[in-house]
Amino acid sequence: MTCFIRKPTEQELRDLDINWIIGEGPWDPSIFDELDRPSSKVNSTLMNVYRTSIKLPYPEEVSRFFLYRPKDIIAETFKVTTQSATTIGDPIMKRHYKSRFPALNRARLQETFAADTWFASTQAIGGYTCAQIFYGTTSRFIVLYPMKREADGPHAFEDFIRDVGAPYKIKSDNSTMQSGKAWTMICRKYVIQQCFTEPNHPNQNQAEFYIGEVNRMVIVVMDRSGAPNYFWALCAVYVVYIINRMSHPMLGNRTPFERCHGHTPDISAILHFSFYKCVYFLDSEVSFPNTRERFGHFVGFAENTGDALTYLI
Repeated sequence: MTCFIRKPTEQELRDLDINWIIGEGPWDPSIFDELDRPSSKVNSTLMNVYRTSIKLPYPEEVSRFFLYRPKDIIAETFKVTTQSATTIGDPIMKRHYKSRFPALNRARLQETFAADTWFASTQAIGGYTCAQIFYGTTSRFIVLYPMKREADGPHAFEDFIRDVGAPYKIKSDNSTMQSGKAWTMICRKYVIQQCFTEPNHPNQNQAEFYIGEVNRMVIVVMDRSGAPNYFWALCAVYVVYIINRMSHPMLGNRTPFERCHGHTPDISAILHFSFYKCVYFLDSEVSFPNTRERFGHFVGFAENTGDALTYLI
């Protein structure tokens, strides 16, 4: 709920009656009866509205919270920070089973991300038939999640927030999945503004263009490597991983990864194998005297397993 306010004029302060509707205590919604709402005669006890004050405290009043630093440093701190968690909790002590401020639990991405679903005609390894793509309109950072069905889009959205962060705005088309209840509930939970394209105007969604770019690169890599069509999902993740770590002329020749995350990426893992490259790997469970060398194909990077040089075979 939002209430837009403005500063009253000098004449309004002189001529209009001033009614104070803000109390000192926190708002207690239990005093309202769903079947008996207050009439035009409002009891003063119902007007205790809990609110977030936009008035910043005096630096000397809160210096104990900031290591007793000079007041000018404290004053500047208030200008470059937020205070979205407005209260410690209920006056009655009780356990919290859910986060009171879920939007503060994840990193905030300082840009708009466009989202769209990419469909394939061949079922990939793992049973994947489509993929959800997220594209940073400023950083040009791409995130792709293979999916077994389009209805898994909200789960991919939650994984994106968990793995990368929560953007301030998400742009998508008016598909049932990307404008439905599950998708909208995630945006409400993490305070993400939703933005939609006009009907029959897919050009307004930047993710549409980059789906085509990823699609073309996947075809090139699979054609030159000889990988079967059912490897398209693994190849798409592989392609996106490298695109995010390549110099981009529109970013001052920096990488989308650096523009999104703020630090320089390491490309050591990229320089060892190309997609679908024949490799030998160690099978430590083979018993003597059988060889422990096994044959396989390199199909990507295991980002969250082992060290920096751990791969998918």
